Amino acid sequence: MDSEISNDQEVISTTSETKKVVKRKHGRIESKRNFPKMKQCWLCCCFSFDFSIKLSTVLIIIWFLIYKTYSFVKKKFDIDIIIYIFVIISALIFLYGVHKRNSFCMNQYLNVFLLYLIYYFLYSNITLIKIFTMDSSRDDMKETIRTYFPETTDNNNIELFICFFKFFFIFFKIVPLMIYIYYFLAVGSYIETTESNISKLESIKSSEESIQ
Repeated sequence: MDSEISNDQEVISTTSETKKVVKRKHGRIESKRNFPKMKQCWLCCCFSFDFSIKLSTVLIIIWFLIYKTYSFVKKKFDIDIIIYIFVIISALIFLYGVHKRNSFCMNQYLNVFLLYLIYYFLYSNITLIKIFTMDSSRDDMKETIRTYFPETTDNNNIELFICFFKFFFIFFKIVPLMIYIYYFLAVGSYIETTESNISKLESIKSSEESIQ
């Protein structure tokens, strides 16, 4: 009887020690986060975090396809189409990784989208600098105003239109950049949370196997 009690105590002790080890491992996993811990993605706030990330990624893919298809039709071939195709392929691999819980497929998208963010930031700044500094851009805007608003001949009105166009360009470049940055942080948070959950399950499973 005493030996059975002793064995039970050893099992309980081992179990408690295992739980402590698992908790310590979990603590280390949580402390290694590089992204803020999010429970919801506000881009699709009506859904769960998991579904929001998937839906946001699909919407990003659709937006890139529409945007670059339109650009291709208007301007023919542009070198940045290759960048967008690369991001779209990476996003599709990410969705596959989410479905299969594959860390490599998910993390590669973070790296690719970070490079895209850097490209978009530089491209946006260069475009805005050209609009605000180059006389050719100003002349193009004046020509556009005269084309679409032929009754506008007064210089003051033209200047007002130019100010409006500049504001529109700033808005059109900054707002998407803010959305992309938030989306990048949300994806990073989602990946870290998913990897943390996978690690916890593996730790618990290995701990249970060691007890048995």
